[in-house]
Amino acid sequence: MNYKIRTVTINDAQKIYDMGKECFDWYFERMEWSASTVSYCIDCHYDSSFVAAKNEEVIGFILTFIRDDIGYIGWVAVTEKYRRKGIGTELVKRAVTSLKEKGIRTVASHVRFDDSSLAIFEKNGFKRSNEIKIEMIKEI
Repeated sequence: MNYKIRTVTINDAQKIYDMGKECFDWYFERMEWSASTVSYCIDCHYDSSFVAAKNEEVIGFILTFIRDDIGYIGWVAVTEKYRRKGIGTELVKRAVTSLKEKGIRTVASHVRFDDSSLAIFEKNGFKRSNEIKIEMIKEI
């Protein structure tokens, strides 16, 4: 499959919002998120964030941020049509490498027990740090 991973831009906000709503409907039902919220997060908070694009179509994304010298993966998603093709894994690898280049030595993410991204994190060397809500963590 031919796709490119590139740094996220403000222009990706609406596509990321739409994909997030599709992939995380359980979350969007409880939160008051909008494309403007995503734009704000991209502009102000997210470091080492990327999209996977096939031609100009965004088919996946990963949004990360840094807090207290820890890199956090806040969102990772791939559209249903392109899942199970290694795109999520590549997005995680790219984000972890970028965070490491910024001097980050620990990367974490909160994952639901029934979340399909759990396998992506485990494939990338993350380990469970607790069992109540799964927080995935990797020393780099």
